[in-house]
Amino acid sequence: MRNKILLFENEQNSVESIATQIYSWGYQVIRTQTVDALLNNISNEEVGVIVFDSTMPDNERIELLTRIKARRSDIPTIIFSACFDQKIMREAGRLKIVAFIPRTSTFSNPESTLRMTLDSICKQN
Repeated sequence: MRNKILLFENEQNSVESIATQIYSWGYQVIRTQTVDALLNNISNEEVGVIVFDSTMPDNERIELLTRIKARRSDIPTIIFSACFDQKIMREAGRLKIVAFIPRTSTFSNPESTLRMTLDSICKQN
């Protein structure tokens, strides 16, 4: 379970790229691209971590993250996204999101940061 990652990304090209990378680090990956599939998987699958990336508007992302945490507050959730602002960061704190990793960064490698974060979370569980 702890090595099973639920990846929510609603863009086809991105989901395959991110899933392939996570898989290469030794994790099982469940890919989801729709809200229904995401909610079904968190209800029916034992997963160690949710990696959440979505290009939906901030209010919809916040609502979806709230629904995820209402169903499964026990699953650590990482936001791995190029789309963010102060509102989503404030809400991520309120929802106890374990990490917010910008996919675009001048100062760090986002994939390396994601891997270190996943490794750290999965070793604790």
